[in-house]
Order: sequence, then C-alpha cells, then structure tokens
Amino acid sequence: MKTTITRELSEDIQSLLLANAMVYCEIGARRGGKRFNGIGEFIRYYGFEPDAKEAEKLRNTLAERKVFQSVHIFPYAVMEKSGTVSINVLRHRGCSSVLLPNVDVVSQYRTRRGNTNQWPRFFDVVGRYECEAVSLDEFALKERVTSIDFVGLDTQGTECAILTGGKGILAKTTLLVHVEMEVVPLYQRQPLIADVVRLLSDLGFRLIKLENPQYISRHPAGADDAVDQGELISVDGVFCRDFNEQFFNGLGGNPATMAKCMLLLDELGFKTLAMDIGRRFQTTSGGDGRIRELGGILERRYRRDNFRAKPLRGKAREIAKKFLSGFRHR
Repeated sequence: MKTTITRELSEDIQSLLLANAMVYCEIGARRGGKRFNGIGEFIRYYGFEPDAKEAEKLRNTLAERKVFQSVHIFPYAVMEKSGTVSINVLRHRGCSSVLLPNVDVVSQYRTRRGNTNQWPRFFDVVGRYECEAVSLDEFALKERVTSIDFVGLDTQGTECAILTGGKGILAKTTLLVHVEMEVVPLYQRQPLIADVVRLLSDLGFRLIKLENPQYISRHPAGADDAVDQGELISVDGVFCRDFNEQFFNGLGGNPATMAKCMLLLDELGFKTLAMDIGRRFQTTSGGDGRIRELGGILERRYRRDNFRAKPLRGKAREIAKKFLSGFRHR
C-alpha cells in the first residue's frame, strides 16, 4: 500500500528516488529496521547483527513486513578492520559487546526500580563466541555499495572504531548518522560522547539532536528512587552533514542526493531544515524542477500537520474538519 508521502509525489520524483534508492545501514541491528517505514519503498536496508539467531529473526521479520525495497542482513560485527573478533555475551543480551564491561563503574549504579542488583547484573559475562568482523569501507567495496545515506549505530562501545573503519564512504556519501553515545565508561577502553562528536565533526557532520537519554541512580542503600534524579549514562545523537557551500558544490549538488536528504530529514522530524536545504539547492545548483516540487510538497505537509496539531474549539474545529477533509480525498 502506498504511503501518504508517496501518494503525493509525482511520477518524476518517484522515478528519481527508485533509480537512486536510499541506503539505510544499521549496525547493531538487533530488533532493528524500524525507521523510515513511511518511505521504505525507496530504501535498501543493510543490517549487521553478530548474533546469528537475532540476525535470522530480523531477516524473517523484515521479510514479513515488506517495508523496504530490499533487505540485506549480515551476521557480522563491524569494526575498524576486517578479521575475527570475540563477542562477550552478557546476561542482558542487548548489552553484549566486543569490549569487556567496566565492572568498577557499572557496580556503582542501580535501576530506578529500586532493585539494587538488577542493573549491574545485566553486565555479567555469561559466554563468548568468535565472529567474523568487517570494516564498513571494505564491506562497501566488496558488496559494491557506492553510497550509504543513513547510518545507525548501537554497538555498546565500539562506535568510534566502526566510524574510523568507514571514514572513506562516510565522508564522501553519508548524509545522516544516528549513534548511541555513553557519558560514563560502561565498557573497558570505550570512547565517550566527546570522542564520538569530535570524530564525526572531523568527517563533516554536526550534532542536531540528542534523544533517548538514560538516567541511572547510584547504588548506595538508602537512596530513594522516588526522589533521586539519577545520572545521565547514555544518550542517542543525530548528526547531519554540514550543509555548507562545499556540500552544495559537491555531494549536495546532485538532485537525487538532495531529494534523499530532504526526505530523510523530513521523516526524522527536521521538517524546516529539509525545506531550507531544498531552497538553498535551487539557488546554488541552478535549480531542478523535481526538487522545487518536492520542497512544495514538504511545505504543504508541514503547514497541514502544524495546523492539525494546534488545539481548536467550537466553530474553528468544525471549519478545520471541512478544510482537512479536502486533503483526505486528494
């Protein structure tokens, strides 16, 4: 079934996007593939999950949902260099990592539920297994992936190693990065938020949003979870390409790239930024009718959704219902 945004796109814009499909790469893809469902038919999804059972589960789930244009799942770890790595399996499988947990740090905290032993026990090592690892640059070369438009990272402390191993393709082709960042070292020798921000800045990205903050209370007995604020442990960051003159004269000077960038930003909620770069493209790159049309569509959707979000009363609500009914039949 066509999504709302797709129904509003002309055949010219759809043809442009279908011929230049967006590449969504998710590393640490356990239970992933949940972003960009609204524009999935224009996306090729690549998921990396070293846990073979979880990788197979994800493959089956996405095959059933039929959201993306194509799905490619790899039971690999992604690291700075290709080779073989050892995965430390932790009691909470989602916390498993190439890195060992930092017990001295983890043991200082507890959950907000008041169970003083629950959260530290998540990090108990209960097993290990060997896994094939690949760098992002080597993978792209081997699989003939010429661009990666969006990268999602949730790999429990190895994010900087992955970004370093993908510097080539990330710096040249990637538009947006979503990465989990730790504020305290939950794993041994792991980089922290400042290291991730610095590395992505060097690659030409800037931080535009922090989301999903995780707060954990200290361990000492006697602290009351009902009143304790807890400390920030981790937070997700959204990074976008620095949309400067160099971008528009290079990567962003291509209509297909610009269309993908505008749609990705719009889907993530950065609606005015998506419209703004479309307008800047028109003035710096000689213009393109498809980008002008896409910008108009995004602006109409923005105004319509903004109008719907405002509280209305009495007569104004009745007028709004009649007005919005016109959009439903278009």
